[in-house]
This record gives sequence, structure tokens and C-alpha cells, in this order.
Amino acid sequence: DVLGEVGLGRGGAEKLFDLSEVLREHARRAPGRLRALWQACLSARQAEAVGLEAQTTVGAELAVMTAAAFMETAQRCRQKATPSISGSELVELTDSVFAEDGGLPKAHPAFEPREGQRRLARSVAEAFLREEILLAEAGTGIGKSLAYLVPAALWAMTGHRPVVIATFTRNLQDQLRQRDVPILKDALARELDVLVVKGRSNYLCVQRLLDRLEESSTALFREGLATAGFLASWAIQTPSGDLESISPEATELFPDLADAIEDVRAHYYRCALTAGLPCPAEQCCLLRRLRSAAEKADIIITNQALLMADLSHDVLPDYRYLVIDEAHHLEEAATKALTASVGTASLADLSRWLRDAERRRGVAGAMAEAEQLLGTAARWVSEEGTAWQAWLDAWDEATHRLEESVVDLLCEEVRQPEEPLALLLDAAGRAHSRWAAVEKHAAAVASLAEEGAQALQELVASLTDMEHDENVDARRSATVLAGTALALADIAATLQRVIAGQAGDVAWAEVEPDGRRLRWNLCVAPVEVADALAEKLYRPLRAIIFTGATLTADRSFAFLRRACGLETYAHRVVELQVPSPFDWQNRLLLCLPTDVAAPGSHQHEKTVIEIIQQLAAMSGGGLLALFTARRRMLSAFEALEKPLKAAGLSVLCQDVSGERWWLMHQMRTDPRTVVFGVRSLWEGVDVPGHHLRCVVVEKLPFAVPDEPL
Repeated sequence: DVLGEVGLGRGGAEKLFDLSEVLREHARRAPGRLRALWQACLSARQAEAVGLEAQTTVGAELAVMTAAAFMETAQRCRQKATPSISGSELVELTDSVFAEDGGLPKAHPAFEPREGQRRLARSVAEAFLREEILLAEAGTGIGKSLAYLVPAALWAMTGHRPVVIATFTRNLQDQLRQRDVPILKDALARELDVLVVKGRSNYLCVQRLLDRLEESSTALFREGLATAGFLASWAIQTPSGDLESISPEATELFPDLADAIEDVRAHYYRCALTAGLPCPAEQCCLLRRLRSAAEKADIIITNQALLMADLSHDVLPDYRYLVIDEAHHLEEAATKALTASVGTASLADLSRWLRDAERRRGVAGAMAEAEQLLGTAARWVSEEGTAWQAWLDAWDEATHRLEESVVDLLCEEVRQPEEPLALLLDAAGRAHSRWAAVEKHAAAVASLAEEGAQALQELVASLTDMEHDENVDARRSATVLAGTALALADIAATLQRVIAGQAGDVAWAEVEPDGRRLRWNLCVAPVEVADALAEKLYRPLRAIIFTGATLTADRSFAFLRRACGLETYAHRVVELQVPSPFDWQNRLLLCLPTDVAAPGSHQHEKTVIEIIQQLAAMSGGGLLALFTARRRMLSAFEALEKPLKAAGLSVLCQDVSGERWWLMHQMRTDPRTVVFGVRSLWEGVDVPGHHLRCVVVEKLPFAVPDEPL
């Protein structure tokens, strides 16, 4: 009954109970039996042959669930109708969808035909046909989302699937999925397979879930077993494995669920396939299933961050047609994807992994498990373990020294800064009297990282050889050690780049207050990403659509072309500017107060709060207040929540009142809503009509002049 409240239903609850009990019994008798049962049920035929009634383990259930999903996808693909349009008809058919008697007016009663939207849609269709690179600036109000979705869907239906659409903001991604795609399907009156693809860490790793189930079933205390069982039951029923789809109410029933979710996330450094090793759960891998589904999808919706991080097509399938919305952010997204850093978060995560001996899934645990599995070969592991402990002690000391030196470098005058600090490591930065200490300790950490990576790689090779020779199962240990070796090698490479300061790179040190602690990083990034984009992203593609409301500077695409590496493909580039249909001169009032104290002062914050209160009262709600700092947003919200509610307004704040999509939903449905937002609400937000009457920009969101990049 309790599990039913979080959406599992009676069947799911009963299945969970059976699976937990059976799993616990198998684990008690012989831990190795779980793996044997799992291997016996990897394929649909094997699972069907032994019968579900005789195999009720999580492994069998997941195998059958995965096989059924593959069969369902294959059947759906076989049933897809043969494309009924040809490429030559694409432009004409695209144009007809936007006509007054076309599909869009029928699908959306509020649809208004706009010549600019039709012009943009025709240009997108022509770019697909002619294999062009289209730079299309479409002003606010054009309806650019449907202008590229319609030709993209029709083009995919001609057999040119998948078409990938990449946005920069989550807001726009949600808008496409929740609002525009349903309209698109109704307008085309055709079967359309649209898939949203996120980054690897958003999805469940089946092997890590099985490890946690086995571990929980043998633990002394049973609290973790219920949580692991819940995740198992959810995994059996989830169509995608997207961990964000777990009901938020479940965390109230299972206090340790948040930690468990983090533990079973797919992780680059903890994946056997990433390390080039076989994975026992490969046939049931949700990422593998996702990629298979993506290959057959008509349209894939993703974000620019994943687009750049997945240039090797680890998650996304091979594709030849790409639409980049909010394209003015592509250079930023590419720079972030190509930025490498070593600091508080990366080293703390690695440290926990290195010393996680209790749960037998960190490096120390993997060595202990290897010793148990390898029997006669245990002597080698034991000797390596002694050397490894000495390495661990040296690693802890070196990373601690590096942290101290970075903090000393940046916090020479203020030991506990209230705002983030950064130092550009150019010639002047490296001439700083305290840089030598940072360089010394960074080199020591890099050397230890290389040494550790090499030792682990040798251990993996020995385990693999022993596995073949002595018929033992050392895959889990080998995966842990190989992934850790990759992480250490990346840390060494990053620190060496920071120290070298080579041409074409920009390096910097940064610290940021986090409560009473300081978070620090040493970072390095390419100064320009044009060549990387041209070579790694554009080269395989046949047609690319760049679109957004602000792509030009002084009515020219020259800056975008240069920054994003399009000069190499100048012969294929076509430019288009479609002005906004809105009458800005007569319909928009822009107010710039001149009697406000300088930003950063207490009086400035006080005045901003007073202005928001006055404007909210004048407009009767329908107000979106945007901030560049979360602290100032929370301060204003706390000061105004009670007085605005007393005035009959609905007052909401990002990260306090609910998720972003829910805040925008409330604003679209209640005209008396006031929303306080920060960075992620600055772009990709669409609130039509009278429900949004006033936007307050507390501070322009430009980077400070001394920001390294």
C-alpha cells in the first residue's frame, strides 16, 4: 500500500516483496549465485526457456523487461509506414502546414499565420535538401521552434532520421517536449517518434543496481534493503531509466534514497565498457537501449552540453542533420565541454572511491574482492595492496598541500571571501610570489596520479589474465580499477596542461565560498573552439541549422561565423534574418532607474526590493524578477514574500517554491503570480499573453572583465 502511493501499484509492490526475499536468500547461500543467475537470463530466449515462474530474481525480471522493450521497439519500427513524401516535395509540404487551412491552424486554435515563420520554415527545408549550413536569426515572437520542427519532422520521414535538435537551456528543451511536439504531431497527423536524450549520469546503471542489491541483502542492518528493493521495482517498470522520473514523494518514504540514486547512476569512470572491459549487464544496459532507440527515432531533442561532450557518440547515435537552437551559446557550450579542471569536487569524489572498502566497490574493496576471487594469486594482490596503501597516504598528503597552496594564492588578503575569486595564470599570474608553491604541489599530484594509474592498469591486466587462466570472475574488480586508472590519468593530464601554460590554452585558479568551506579548482580551456567545432562537430554533418533570436552583432553574422568555426565551410553557409513581428516601439516600455545606489552596496539591494514591491503592486502580479546571484534573489524573496501575499499576489521563488517548469506553469495559469528567478530563467521562458506584464532585471548578466575566459 505504501509503495502504491509512489506510483508502483499493487503488482509492483508484490513483485518487490518477492524479489527482495529471493535475492536475500540467494545472497545468503552463495554471493556468486546472483551473478550466475544474472548471466543465465541475459537474453529473452534464455529467460523464456527457463520460465518466469522459476526465475523471479531481479536479473531475470530485468532481462525479460529489456528484451520486451527491444522487441516492442523493433515491432514498432517494422510497422512504420513507408515514407509517403519525397525530398523534392519537402519545401511545398512544409509551407502548406503553415497555411491558413494547413495543419497548424487545425492543431492549435490560437495559431496565427506569420509570414516570417513560413519564410524561416521554407529556408530550413531548403537547407536540408541542399545540404547547407543555415544561419537564421529569428526575432522574438516568430515561432521559430515550430518553424524548424515541421521541416525537421518531414525530412526525417523521408528516411533521413534522426534529426538532432540541441538547445542550450532546459526551459526550451521542456517547452519543445511538453508543448511544441504534441502540436507538431497533431499538425502533421503522422506517426512521429521523438526522443529526449540526456547525459549519461541521468540514467540508471543496471550493474551498479545489482551490486547494491546484493550488498544490501547481505548487510547487517535491513534499512538499505527496502531502498534497494524500491529501486529494483522502479527499474523493472521504467521505460527509460531516467532517474529524474522517480517520484519526489519516494524520498519521504526512503530516507536514504537520494544517496542510493547517486550510487546507481551511470558514471563514465565506473563503466566497464568505457574501460574496454566486458560488462555482465551489457545486454540489459539502459544506455545501450537508449542509443538503439535513438537510432530509430525521427527527432532527438538534447542539449548543447551533451552535443559537445558526446562527440564520440557514446550516448547519441550517428546523425547527419543538426538543428542548434539558442545558437549564440554554442561557443560557450563548446568551451565548457572542452574545459578540464581539478579541484575540490573531483578530488573528493575520487578520494571516496579510493577508500570505499566497506561496500567493496571502491578501489580498496575491489582489491579485497580480487584477493578472495583469485585464490592462489592472492599473494600478488596482497603485495600490491601494501604498496597501494603507501601510495594512498602520499596521495592524501599531496592533494592536501595542493589545496592549501591554491587557497593561499587567491586568499592572500581575505581568508574567507564572500564572493568567488579567480586568478588568470598568464605571465603576470605565474609571476605571483605564491604560484611557485602551487606549481610544485600540482606537479607532485600529477606525478602520483600517473604512478597510480600505471599500477592500476597493470593490476587490471593481471586480473584479466588470471580470469582467463583460472576461470574466476574478476570483472567487477577489473572495472573498478580500470575506471579509477582512467580518472587518475585525466587528472595528471589536466594538471600538466595547467603547469605548461601552452599556446592556445588559458589556465586559471579559482575559489568559491561554500558555507564555511572554500571550493577550489585549477582549470584549463582552449582560448578558441572554432577549430574543434569545425573538425569534430561539423565535418560529418550534411546540413546544420543555427537559429536564435540574437545571432548577429551590428546586423552581421561575422562574429558567430568566426567564433564557431564556420569560415572553413563558408561556401555552404546561407544567412537569413527574420525580424520580430512585435511592435516594440509602441508596445514596450523600457525603464532605466538613474537614482539607484551602486551595485554591491546594501542600499542598492534595499532599493531593488522597494522597486519590485512597487511594480508588483502597480501591475497586480504577472511579474518576473531576474537576478544574477542566488543570494540576492533569496534576500529579495524573503523580504517581499509576506507583503506581496498580503496584497493578494501569488509569490514564488526558484529552488524554494518548486521546479522551474512548475513556476512557469503557475505564471501561465495565474495572472497574479510574481516569480523570483536566477540564471536558468533568463532564457528559454515563454509566457504568452497577459500573464507576464513586467520583467525586472536586477543586474545585467555579463561576465566581469577579469573573468579568465
